[in-house]
Amino acid sequence: MLLRKSVLIAQLSVVPVLFAEPSDTLEVIEVTAQKRIESIQQVPISLSVLSNAQLNNLQIDNAEQLGQHITNLNVTHSIGGQHNYFIRGIGMDDFNLSSVSAIGLYIDDVALQNPMLSGFTLHDINRVEVLRGPQNTLYGKNTTGGAVKLMTPSPRLNGYHNGFVKFTVGQDNLLKLDLATDIQFSSDTAARMSVFQHLRDGTVTSRVEGNNTKFNDMDRLGLRFKLLHQINANWQLLSGINLGQQRQVTAVKTPMAPIDGESIINLDKIDLSYNGSALRSPKDNIDFTTAFIKFQGALNWFKFSSITAFEQVKSERMDDWGAQGLASSIFQTITYNTTDTQHYSQEFQLQSANTFSYNWLAGVLVDHSSGDLLQAAYIDPGSQGRPDDAVDDTGGGPLFDRAAWLENDVSSFSVYGQYDQHLADKFNYSIGLRWTRQQLSPDVHSAGMMMDLPEQPFPLGSLGWYSLGNPNFQVLTDYAGKTVLQNFVRENDGFAATARVNETFNQWGGHFKLSYQLSTNKLVYASASRGFKMGAVNSNPTTAAFQSTLNRIVQPEELITYELGWKSQFLADQLRINGAVFKNVWQDYQFFQVYNPGNPAQLFASLINLPQAQAKGAEVEIDWLLPRAIAVRFGIAWLDTQVTDGHLDAGAIPPDQQEAFQNQVVTGNQLTNAPKWTLNSTLSKEFFFTNSELNLKLHYHYKGKHHHTLAGQHTDVWQSNFSQNAFGLLNFSVKYYFGQARRYSVNIWGRNILDEPYCSERAAVPGTATETVRLCAQGADKSIGVTAVYEFD
Repeated sequence: MLLRKSVLIAQLSVVPVLFAEPSDTLEVIEVTAQKRIESIQQVPISLSVLSNAQLNNLQIDNAEQLGQHITNLNVTHSIGGQHNYFIRGIGMDDFNLSSVSAIGLYIDDVALQNPMLSGFTLHDINRVEVLRGPQNTLYGKNTTGGAVKLMTPSPRLNGYHNGFVKFTVGQDNLLKLDLATDIQFSSDTAARMSVFQHLRDGTVTSRVEGNNTKFNDMDRLGLRFKLLHQINANWQLLSGINLGQQRQVTAVKTPMAPIDGESIINLDKIDLSYNGSALRSPKDNIDFTTAFIKFQGALNWFKFSSITAFEQVKSERMDDWGAQGLASSIFQTITYNTTDTQHYSQEFQLQSANTFSYNWLAGVLVDHSSGDLLQAAYIDPGSQGRPDDAVDDTGGGPLFDRAAWLENDVSSFSVYGQYDQHLADKFNYSIGLRWTRQQLSPDVHSAGMMMDLPEQPFPLGSLGWYSLGNPNFQVLTDYAGKTVLQNFVRENDGFAATARVNETFNQWGGHFKLSYQLSTNKLVYASASRGFKMGAVNSNPTTAAFQSTLNRIVQPEELITYELGWKSQFLADQLRINGAVFKNVWQDYQFFQVYNPGNPAQLFASLINLPQAQAKGAEVEIDWLLPRAIAVRFGIAWLDTQVTDGHLDAGAIPPDQQEAFQNQVVTGNQLTNAPKWTLNSTLSKEFFFTNSELNLKLHYHYKGKHHHTLAGQHTDVWQSNFSQNAFGLLNFSVKYYFGQARRYSVNIWGRNILDEPYCSERAAVPGTATETVRLCAQGADKSIGVTAVYEFD
């Protein structure tokens, strides 16, 4: 029923023509998907673009909202706090800090590495390009599913001052201030500076008496500065720095269980604006710095560029994974995720000067990641019987405290190239290849309970919070980060166990594409691509509780994609229809498997390789300019995924859990976060007056039913309670431009105006009924606000 409704709400948006009468043709969209400026209609890749105007009109300012506007892109707010990207069902459904995504995220062609940056605010963005399918040739490792490119405005040397002041107010005391401006220092030196601060009260309240914490608030501050220096007519130097800070209260999940004698959770009967957490203001903090220097220029027959990049991220996140008042054998489950990471990269690239018959590109990239990843879990059962000290715990039982401390050390080197050739006036082929060598050399430490070391099953305290190193630790308020764990390690005479990983992986990826220009505005293409995602180490507290799994790694993931696509425009360039059909075949599919039988002693979660899986699907995007300044944009995607070989290598799993762990996935299971149908649609209408303009937009996003974990051999009830039913989100925008050159605008906007409840992710709750009890990472609730903007040149 929802799908029928969504098809009737015709779709998507066009870039408003601000200072003229409405255009009678679709705009020419230029992209840099192949590292050169081209029309989107000439690129043999399935890709979508959101312009600055579209981002502003629909108030798209965070990662999750991108998935509502880009066909076959699904962005979830994961159970662990970070945002996970899926393109065509390819991604990483995980909260493991050491995991690597299958979707590359780039700002100004510089990759973001730390997963905690994946959901940071979209601010002063010129356009967003989403490339579907393996992009390893030009964008490197870990882009098997595709790439998301965020392009920011560059400084201008033309003497004009371009910028804006934006002020937003909305529900829950939403307050946003965004500023950006160009700065001209001289005829050959200019800068672009932008700053923002976004604030909002928490939207989730605890039912625990006396706990006045407002969870899931917003408190973000950021600055970006880009400096451009034109050395001479052929060479320039562009540098940039991004600084960001987040000081928020964690979006603690809502516990859910069926009510009224039912066996299936009914979200219409659950109030997702409440949880049952006893935690007081658990922190969700991020501090980051990213910087780059890009030196580029051109000689007679080629172009050269050098990009040096640096990233430093510190984050701390405390979360409640407990039953929060529901029946459970565990009194409290708290997790602490800490990152302190650095990443350096250097890339050199040569590219042919523009020619008619051929283009080539070659490059080399070296990078290195280091720093600390800490994941700790405090698990306090409600039963009495703690064997290792006389301290009276909150719950009373033996505390199954676990912690993993990963000292990261990952280096990689890659060489790549692409060659495009016109075979005839209308025929073109493209071949690309990348080879990457990765050195994985981290130290993995356990700082907690060890399940397979009889001499040290309980290291005298709950992570030292009572007996060792931290006698004044307050469970409900204090954070167990580096200092707490260092105190424990020192008092415990070292880590409970340590493993050194030393693995080298060599992988290659590439593509072969054929395209044929049927006419000036019609292109068809076929491609075969091979993508890869490199190996990774577990940093989960449950694996760190077993010495035998400390050095467990996942092998690189390989993906072969076959694609047929087309780009076309009709009706004198008033109608654009682009689409593709594809098939994905995986080897060693990486996924995060959780085994939760209800007993905390048997709780186990691990990164693991699935031998084989596959997906097939299709996507179509339509842009249509209609009479009377009406525009429609419509995107629909179909996806069918399944596990084709579900036999896991469970050799590193504790022997008494191997069979049950294997039963968590079987051949034929549908992959996670891969709805069969998704749809985006926007209808827009413009009214032009003598000195002003009114732009109306109505947007609808539909997402079909999908699983949040692999179904395994579980019952239908278990699977239903781990799935999100189909839902639809309705958004609107009413924007009025006025003043000289229409530099002023006021936008009244609304998101999820029907207040549709949904879970972005679900998880099981340790110690509860595994069939029916779940945690819900709350989806975006209803939000209405007003944004005022002044733009200047």
